[in-house]
Amino acid sequence: MRALRYITALGLLPMLIAAGCGGGGGGSSDSTTPPPSSGSGELPTYGTTNLPGHLVVQSATGPATSFDLRTGQRASLPTSATGGNTWYGSTNPGLMLRVSNGGPNGTQIAERVRTTDWTVVDPANNLPGSFTRPKVSPDGKYILTFWQPGSDPAQQRLTIFSTESGQRVKQGSQLDGELVTSSPAGWLPNGHYVYLAGRRLYESSPEANGSTLVATLSALPDNSASGNNIDVKSNGSQLSVSPDGQKIAFSWTAPRPGSNSDDSNIWIAQVDGTGLHQLTSPPDSTSPLNFVYGNATWSPDSQWVAAALYMNGVSIAPIFPPDQSFPGVPGGIVGATGCAVNPVFVLPASAEKVAISWPTYDARYGLKVRSTSGTGGQWISACSTIQWVQ
Repeated sequence: MRALRYITALGLLPMLIAAGCGGGGGGSSDSTTPPPSSGSGELPTYGTTNLPGHLVVQSATGPATSFDLRTGQRASLPTSATGGNTWYGSTNPGLMLRVSNGGPNGTQIAERVRTTDWTVVDPANNLPGSFTRPKVSPDGKYILTFWQPGSDPAQQRLTIFSTESGQRVKQGSQLDGELVTSSPAGWLPNGHYVYLAGRRLYESSPEANGSTLVATLSALPDNSASGNNIDVKSNGSQLSVSPDGQKIAFSWTAPRPGSNSDDSNIWIAQVDGTGLHQLTSPPDSTSPLNFVYGNATWSPDSQWVAAALYMNGVSIAPIFPPDQSFPGVPGGIVGATGCAVNPVFVLPASAEKVAISWPTYDARYGLKVRSTSGTGGQWISACSTIQWVQ
């Protein structure tokens, strides 16, 4: 039953994201202290300072929104003429992939878009079938995704497409035959890619015939299903490689000790498997709720991780404090109806076992932006995916 609940929750994770903020839970105060204020006069979007780049928040119903973390300003991302736009990240933090409906013969249209001015940088590609979170290679030649040609979810295999022709150039991995519900894979700056299969981290490339085992993350907690010693829960991970290619962030689901609940936490490691540590921790070890941290995304300087605490399906809303950066203006939230339970948070990659408080909102690790009116502030929450770009 626990494994079934896991698959159901993680199947929703690509579309539904949650987040909260708070300290404690075993992390040292030094490792989670925000950097000193830049003194630039920009809006302090994170504590008393600001952060680099933009955070793109995918809307469940309308255009995606880009939030400038240096100024707090927002902008709606342009949509394609065919509609149904979904945005995905790239190894190059200056590029994103926009996927929309309306391609010939039921295909979907994929376009690389420059994040500085949101213009399309090369011809659109038509991708067939059903696929999960496509990711563009650093040189722009390939798209990595988990592709399902038919109706059987077990056929969803790691697949490499050519961005020039839209044709498959490679298919297969150590995850073949498994039910993959997210995207436990990501590109390295050198054009290779890594992926998780259970506790094992593999590396390959579009030209390679197979995969090379680069690390076994043996310190990860056991999450084998039904006692059969098969690590299935990495298949629901959203793995993200840091822009400098040195680290990975990924979610890992396991039973909470002394509880009947499963929690999914964010873990960090070097790409060679060293430095493995747990970034997040459940806010309440006695709660019957499942706490699912997911959708980790790296800052452009590879120093920070933004993620979300997935709390979909519960009715308790967080308590949002007044925004002291805007005296006299009540604090609010950014997000579609029902997303108030899902605030986004940021932690330094070196932090360990930080418990994000919930449902009470802790503003220390939330992201603050200007309201749509231009006066007053709001906290970012999300119903769908998030991506940190330049």
